[in-house]
Amino acid sequence: MKSTLLNSIKIYTIAVLVSAHSLAGVKGCHVEGHTEQKRSIRISMSSTDELLHDQAARNIQSFFPTCLQYATDEKDDYENIVHFVVEHTTWYEQSFIICSNEHDTKECWCNRMDLLLESDTVELEAAKQCISRYVEWTQTFGFVFEPLQLNIDLSSKAVVSVPRNNEREDAEVCPPRTIKNFDLCVSNKLAEVGVLNNPVHNFEAVLKFLKRKSKCSDCSCEKVFQQNKLVEEYFSAEKISCDSCWSTRVAETIGDVSLLQNATNACSATLLDNVYV
Repeated sequence: MKSTLLNSIKIYTIAVLVSAHSLAGVKGCHVEGHTEQKRSIRISMSSTDELLHDQAARNIQSFFPTCLQYATDEKDDYENIVHFVVEHTTWYEQSFIICSNEHDTKECWCNRMDLLLESDTVELEAAKQCISRYVEWTQTFGFVFEPLQLNIDLSSKAVVSVPRNNEREDAEVCPPRTIKNFDLCVSNKLAEVGVLNNPVHNFEAVLKFLKRKSKCSDCSCEKVFQQNKLVEEYFSAEKISCDSCWSTRVAETIGDVSLLQNATNACSATLLDNVYV
């Protein structure tokens, strides 16, 4: 039996499209002033597909933070972590395309999670369990506009016998990076182009999570290296992969439509722990 993450809102979407008033009211969870940039990138999307994309993003951000909090018992800021992943990463944009139509299945999305989070972690297993629950939820309740108050059975935690809860560590030869300075650097770079507030709230907490738990095995660091050839030469000389250092891993995770991309690339493209005041 096919279990879909997105397909179950297509009937709902068609109903919304019937009403121009409803269509005008559905905007998803975009950063103010950023919706038009995203839409220009997705110019090949039909209005139905774009609405589907934005509505899926909105409901994923309603469902997953609470589910992950229950499933892991961790204190991570899942609300802003999930927002970051959905609104700012290449991973989500690619997953939305790859896991579409007949491939819009629980299995496809779980396989995609393997490319985002470290293996043998509570977070990865919890995310997969929450995907299963999300499918069950959409099949039972459909989609709503207001954040869902989940009633999850606390006795059914995500995997409790994970072999080990991996924590990523940078290669010893990675350029020095502190999360505090990287966060400040990104804020300063955003301010240079008139963006006074980081579009991801509590970005420092999001960075802490990504440093410990994220992966991007197919990262090339091409955009980071374009900012500074000395960094490219250093990585080559030390035989460092892009995925081995948390700051370059974060920069490569961020998609073209995100306001964060240029700032994180610049803050990763240095051999020092610069903040660019």
